[in-house]
Amino acid sequence: MDCCISKETYRYVKAIFLNKHDAQNNAVKIGLDNAGGDILITYYPGMLSDPKELKRFYNLLASGRAEFINATRLIYPVKGQALRQLNITINLIFSRFFSWLLGQRITDILSDNKAFFRKDYLKIKKGISSFQFDLLFLASKNKLNILEMPIHYREYSGKQNYLRSFKRILILLKMCFVGYWKLKIIPQVSLFVNLKTILDLNTIFKTGKHEI
Repeated sequence: MDCCISKETYRYVKAIFLNKHDAQNNAVKIGLDNAGGDILITYYPGMLSDPKELKRFYNLLASGRAEFINATRLIYPVKGQALRQLNITINLIFSRFFSWLLGQRITDILSDNKAFFRKDYLKIKKGISSFQFDLLFLASKNKLNILEMPIHYREYSGKQNYLRSFKRILILLKMCFVGYWKLKIIPQVSLFVNLKTILDLNTIFKTGKHEI
């Protein structure tokens, strides 16, 4: 930490101690709820992208050109990473569906690096169960302007195999159904219920069968 942060900036750093049993989702929620400032940024704990690039996220939001930023790892090459072409193909296939679902172009669905305004997070936090996906779903539902930011991604040092890629496919398939339900089915059901309520009230007032 000493090599990255000067003594003058320590007063802006807040250390939060988590229970070792806390899941990643809960850890992200605790971090966001305790963060200060008007702009919130989530960052992949594996440190596979340069933290210095997060400044670009901040500058883009502060300029007003975006309301929500999703990082994409698919622009810059990653040398030596096994199965990268397969992973890119998986992302590109699913990105077409998610882009249609969200109504905005998204290429890297599984990216953990995101940036958004605190005021928007406070509006959508109650509906979040998976920070990797629900942040995007709710940003789209609230009609936030989503932009993608290319980042440099370092080679993953862990084990890369076809099983890991298969698990990624299963996660994406599951979130396709979840996203379709949240963004397409539920709004239509709500619209139908509201329309039915309006028609029922209209019928009551026309027939005079109402009490004051």
